[in-house]
Amino acid sequence: MVNGMKDYEFQNECVEFLIDKTVDINSKQVITVKAPTGAGKTVILIKYVDEYLKNTDGHTAFVWLCPGKGNLEEQSKDSMENLTPQRDTRNLMYSMLSGFEPGSVTFINWELVTKKGNTALKDSERSNLFEKIAEAHKDGTRFVVIIDEEHMNNTKKADDVISAFAAKNIIRVSATANKVPHQEFYEIPEDEVINTGLITRAIYVNEGVDESREIENDYDYLLELADEKRKEIAALYKQMKVSIRPLVLIQFPMGQPETIKAVEDKLSRMGYTYDNGCRRRFNQSRWFCGVSSYEAGNLYRVGLSKGKNIGKTA
Repeated sequence: MVNGMKDYEFQNECVEFLIDKTVDINSKQVITVKAPTGAGKTVILIKYVDEYLKNTDGHTAFVWLCPGKGNLEEQSKDSMENLTPQRDTRNLMYSMLSGFEPGSVTFINWELVTKKGNTALKDSERSNLFEKIAEAHKDGTRFVVIIDEEHMNNTKKADDVISAFAAKNIIRVSATANKVPHQEFYEIPEDEVINTGLITRAIYVNEGVDESREIENDYDYLLELADEKRKEIAALYKQMKVSIRPLVLIQFPMGQPETIKAVEDKLSRMGYTYDNGCRRRFNQSRWFCGVSSYEAGNLYRVGLSKGKNIGKTA
């Protein structure tokens, strides 16, 4: 049972495809899903896992690999616990202690198994991981591996770990996936998502930018423009007596913490802080290649990146 979740036909069709392919003994091992940003891929995967575990023999454990940046594995785990609280969700360390048990869903930060350093598994832990996988196989547990945001992960760095699971199926999900002959492939058409209102077709670039003005600080200028637009939209909603407050989303190139800090300081000077409604989040809708957002609602977004101003109506 998925708690409080609105059904969208395109999501349910994708879930059905995944169920059909993962119960079919003749399906190809790798299943690639191409889903546009905003289609709700996390919800699709949660629904799929829930349906699979409800309707199969219960001897399968799921392993859900997430990008290392932004603690996405924790957010995905939290989402599953909220939507399907009856499911056995855990992090990697828990499974390394108790084993990969049938019916469990283990969320793994990709960097734990691909990188060296403080965030990675120690050699002894890595050995224990392989031992726990082997024990699960010995006990008759089958694996399905989900690779979330597949385009952001260099899977070659963890081929030994993925191979160790010897998964019946590997499900790769990405907004930029390509069809490959030796893999199953499913694409969610963008138009179907747009028609539900989850994403929009309208994009406005550089709205309000004065091309003749000499700009000393791109981010400061764009933030000020975005805030003006936010207030303008908020005023229109108020006139319409509609209870909607706008959202501003800010996008950065990956790996620029100093820029993020500068923008946070600017927002603070503008009166937006983490104490009064400014939120920093890392899921796909609010953190894409390094996204910090400040938000006072959820139905309007203005996306900003260096040199451009993008507005969207949801």
